[in-house]
Amino acid sequence: MTDTEIESAAGPGGHYETVPYDSMPFAHTQPANLAALATLFGLTPPPVKTARVLELGCASGGNIIPLAARFPEAQFTGIDLSARHVALGRARIAAAGLTNITLDQGDLAEPGLVTGTFDYIICHGVYSWAPPAAQQGILKIFGRNLSPAGLAYVSYNVLPGWRLRQVIRDIFCLHTDQAGGPLEQVAQGRALLERLAAASREETPYGQLLRLEAKQLAAMPDSYILGEFLSAENAPCSFGDFMARASGAGLDYLCDTDLHTALPQLVSPDMDQLVKELAGSDPVSAGQTLDFVLGRQFRQSLLCRTDNPDAIRRDARPERIAGLHFASELRLVPGESRDDALILRDRQKRTITTNDALVARTLDRLGAVWPETLPLADLLDDPAVIQGIPRDRAAERITGSLLRVIVSKLASMSAVPLKVGKAAADKPSAWPIARSELHAGQTWTTSQRHAPLRLDAVSAVLVPMLDGSNDRAALVSHLLRLIEAGRLDAALIAAAPGGDRTAKARQLIDRALLQLEQLALLEPN
Repeated sequence: MTDTEIESAAGPGGHYETVPYDSMPFAHTQPANLAALATLFGLTPPPVKTARVLELGCASGGNIIPLAARFPEAQFTGIDLSARHVALGRARIAAAGLTNITLDQGDLAEPGLVTGTFDYIICHGVYSWAPPAAQQGILKIFGRNLSPAGLAYVSYNVLPGWRLRQVIRDIFCLHTDQAGGPLEQVAQGRALLERLAAASREETPYGQLLRLEAKQLAAMPDSYILGEFLSAENAPCSFGDFMARASGAGLDYLCDTDLHTALPQLVSPDMDQLVKELAGSDPVSAGQTLDFVLGRQFRQSLLCRTDNPDAIRRDARPERIAGLHFASELRLVPGESRDDALILRDRQKRTITTNDALVARTLDRLGAVWPETLPLADLLDDPAVIQGIPRDRAAERITGSLLRVIVSKLASMSAVPLKVGKAAADKPSAWPIARSELHAGQTWTTSQRHAPLRLDAVSAVLVPMLDGSNDRAALVSHLLRLIEAGRLDAALIAAAPGGDRTAKARQLIDRALLQLEQLALLEPN
């Protein structure tokens, strides 16, 4: 969650005035991703690079600030109920030296809070945790302030799947000391859940639920627990009810950002046939039925205006993505591949098999330039990929297969290209938002793919030095000074491959730079 639109004894912003939310980027929300989805479904979205972007419930800007850094010609506005969140976010903006973004404090239930129009409006982790007046305010802002061809993203808890998590909310709300402070309540709830999970019968569905939730929540920050299980508001709704409200605000459903469920015909034809038999072709009825099939707990929906100048085309034809940019980590595994079974695998050991050599070569080409993107035109212009296949036939096979791989989450598409810096550069440069975040002591940073990352010790101290002015010798000296000063474990040098201390430090730096390139944290000089 990013914010709860509630008033409590802690004042506007609720618990977040005392326990600020861990505000991070959410890859699904970036306009380049939303624009690509809209393109797939037949719309012509506003250009991302010059867009006007609004985020409702922006917390301290962890999602919107990196977007402003990546797209300096666009304009960004964030609104949050918590004054503390806004103050923290403004400090982050000042530290990053950004001039194309503003954060404001305000209640989303307040009429006239937002003025002007926006091409992309983002509302992540707010809607279900807001009181009815703020929920209405969110949808009114979508309907009133979205540009004619604009897109609105909203996430929310959905029924029936979330009913399972209601058990956990009951445990936290009914068995913690409400007189205690927020962090005390979280600690009490965590301890109680672990005790109940251990005492429950493991062979029962209930016992399995408690064990799974206890394991998952152990890794979640306190601010998440506060928002999801201890906030005054958490009102999941059915997809059908949500869309009835959205329709009343002049909004139409486009798709969910998870194409795995947005295009079930590409994942499970049997499930797709079942949904069609039960719900017909109406997208809202089909979506509600699919929630019953999947037990979905959470949706990330993309909306547009009902008077959008383009008609939504729900057939999602692959040729519509021909103008987009693609990325994948998959690489061919020659030792395991055969003529009739080409094996591709990514760094997470996820594997696919294909008997189409063109598709295998395409994915391998994308994997070779990861994390950068390539457009279809570049793939079609590469003789090593096409190998004499007629251009139109190659384009049809590539787009059709890429869409299936994207749906399977082993590739991605974007409305804008991504180019990154190289580890081999004489004076490598990390992109400024990463330098700013780590220099401020943040324990994680944001990649240019808009993902939160936790770095190893060497990379974390190296990134602030990568401003394009330091060569390898300067980086080596800096690393050795940190070790001598006790700010880095001397065992890092001892464990590095052969040579003297300088050579070992060089090895550590070279390895870290390669990792930073793969993580999309280096920018072209």
